[in-house]
Amino acid sequence: MPVRPITEVLAAHTPGLLRIAGVVGTGEGRRGDQPLFLILVERDVPELRARLPRTVEGYPVEIRETGTVRALDRR
Repeated sequence: MPVRPITEVLAAHTPGLLRIAGVVGTGEGRRGDQPLFLILVERDVPELRARLPRTVEGYPVEIRETGTVRALDRR
């Protein structure tokens, strides 16, 4: 059972997850009325999936393939 709010858990774990090649972001998702920890990956491949947690501080993890993520030019 999670102890900390998901926003705190995301803030604590995102920097480490982003150091894993292929991880492009994290976020909060929902499964029904329960929050879950999203890990966004460029390509969902077995080798990367094996390196990622299934839960983070009691929150279930969902891995979503997003493709390449690029910042938009705001000019």
